[in-house]
Amino acid sequence: MADEAPAPTDPYAQQQAQYDRASAKYTELQAKYQEHKTKKNQKAKKAQAQRVEKAQARLDDCRAEPTESPEPTEG
Repeated sequence: MADEAPAPTDPYAQQQAQYDRASAKYTELQAKYQEHKTKKNQKAKKAQAQRVEKAQARLDDCRAEPTESPEPTEG
């Protein structure tokens, strides 16, 4: 894949990117639904809304986890 960037140092970058892509697609589908209110477009919009919710939940979970794990102590 030539257009892939090197792995970012931000631990949330992948989850944020997925959320951003899902949100952009949802916005696109909302506009499409407003132009052509069909059952097919309504279902696509609803499915994408669920994807956005799940992406947001994954991003929130990722941010809730501690970023650094404590070093094990030898005893």
